Amino acid sequence: MKDVKNWLLVIFSILVLVSGGLMLRRGNQSLTVTEYSVTDAQIPPAFDGFRIAQISDLHNTVFGEDNQELLNLLAQTQPDIIAITGDLVDFKRTDMDAAFSFVREAMKIAQCYYVAGNHEPNIGIEEYRVFESQLRKLGVRVLNDDRYSLIRDAQTLTLAGIGDPVYSDLYGGIANNMFPWDIWELTEPGDYTVLLCHRPEFLEAYAMAEVELVLTGHAHGGQIRFPFTQGLWAPNQGFFPQYTSGMYVENATTMIVSRGLGNSTFPFRINNRPEIVVVELHTD
Repeated sequence: MKDVKNWLLVIFSILVLVSGGLMLRRGNQSLTVTEYSVTDAQIPPAFDGFRIAQISDLHNTVFGEDNQELLNLLAQTQPDIIAITGDLVDFKRTDMDAAFSFVREAMKIAQCYYVAGNHEPNIGIEEYRVFESQLRKLGVRVLNDDRYSLIRDAQTLTLAGIGDPVYSDLYGGIANNMFPWDIWELTEPGDYTVLLCHRPEFLEAYAMAEVELVLTGHAHGGQIRFPFTQGLWAPNQGFFPQYTSGMYVENATTMIVSRGLGNSTFPFRINNRPEIVVVELHTD
């Protein structure tokens, strides 16, 4: 009888380990697409049905050989543009070639627009300048503290971008803050503005600047997601963070937070699959 109990304990332990391993693999390598629909009367009719695929917090993670799994799924979303909202590389294990390889292939799917996260500037100011220069050579439109007008049938949609405060600090700007007037300068009165930035914790500033739509990442989905919570921990928000995944509305501003794709300081995701976010715009 004792031998039977020991064997049952061994079998149970193996099942727990296998289940735990499968859960970790699902939480870290099983890609998913999360779609959001945003309806607003200010969206020009020419952009009704416009699709934005968001890539955030890749952190040099590779899904399949040469990131082919990620690229195939990205292509299936049929985006009009691709928004890269920071942390394409990881400053602790930077692999620029892997990042450039992904971007090169992503550009074949749709035009890419990029803003810096907190990791890119931390690779070093000279290294970052080389990194940004190479992105531009690949055709990526870099929107750090800049904007770009998309035009269809003589109607305009404004894409604006705010570099992470770490990026801004490198160039003598702000540090660890985000101010509404920095964003106001990037908006065009009367145009619907989509703001690309890295950090979700500045929702109040985005709302004060009256930006219509904000795409962010950085929070990694709260890393470990318990039922009915926004996750256990997020950078710059600490334990039990407020903004980690999904859609948040404050005044006239809608913010969408991507759970991102990779990991950095904490190497595992639990109940928190890496995701591509797709936002489809609709005129009210």
